[in-house]
Amino acid sequence: GDSEARILRALRAQLGLEQLEASEALWARLSEEARQRPDVQPLAAQYYMTRGEPGDAVRALADLALAEPGDPTLIALYANALYEAGQTLVASAQFERAIALDESHPEALIGFAQVLLRARKYREARINLDRAAPRFRGRVRPPATLARLRVTRARIMVEERELAQAAVLLRRTLEIEGAPSEGWFYLGEALARSNSPESRAAYERYL
Repeated sequence: GDSEARILRALRAQLGLEQLEASEALWARLSEEARQRPDVQPLAAQYYMTRGEPGDAVRALADLALAEPGDPTLIALYANALYEAGQTLVASAQFERAIALDESHPEALIGFAQVLLRARKYREARINLDRAAPRFRGRVRPPATLARLRVTRARIMVEERELAQAAVLLRRTLEIEGAPSEGWFYLGEALARSNSPESRAAYERYL
């Protein structure tokens, strides 16, 4: 009913802000019937991802994401859940499927760049991030998505020993609300040679 519609709107907003406790309280107020509705599954998947349960997100999205011709945003969310669940090869194929439908889809390009980074294909990963970057100009995207792009770019810099540039980018990025926590780890890595207090503090923030 109307009250469940209000709960779903509030849940969407809290997940957008990555507020886990508030999201859990709202999820608990939804009926089991509402939780199982097909139109609620993308939101359910976001909820499971925020809780660190990517396997549940994969199950919630599979039917919708695998339907043809497919929605690139849904497919990218599904691929990200697969990646977080450790199914890298399947995730890679789904990221590529999303990009085939929308060649400048930011979440798909960032996700595919992470797959390429894991495979040590740094040049290809940079190309995908460069293709995603223009979509953040003048468009409403969650700040956390921009932060994910920048942390992925900084990870490539760390791997290629561009440590000073990585540190500058990470310091700026970690000020963004919802920035990935692993950014602190890579800031520690970027500063590790200097053995500075900032490096140790960054590692501690990550842990």
